[in-house]
Amino acid sequence: MAAIPGHCKTVMKHLLSACVEASFVKETACDKIMQEFADFVNTAGNSELENFSLENDCLDTFLCSKMAVNYPTAWSVVEVALLSHGQASLE
Repeated sequence: MAAIPGHCKTVMKHLLSACVEASFVKETACDKIMQEFADFVNTAGNSELENFSLENDCLDTFLCSKMAVNYPTAWSVVEVALLSHGQASLE
C-alpha cells in the first residue's frame, strides 16, 4: 500500500463498483469511502505499513487496528472484502 498507493485506490474503486452493483453500498456513499481510503493510504506512515509481516500478522487484524477508528466508512467496505476471504478474526 505504501509503495503503490495509486494502484490501491484503483482497486478500491473496482471494489466499490462491485459493492454498488450488489447493493451493499449506496452510490452516494462512494465519494466518502474513497476520500477516507485515500486519506488512510496517504497518511498512514510508510513505517506503519512496512511493519506488516506476512509471517507474524493477520491482515484483517492489522488493517482493523489502523482503519476502524479513524476511517470507519472505508473500513466497513474493506472488512466485507476480507470476510469474503475467510478471515476468522473478523467473524
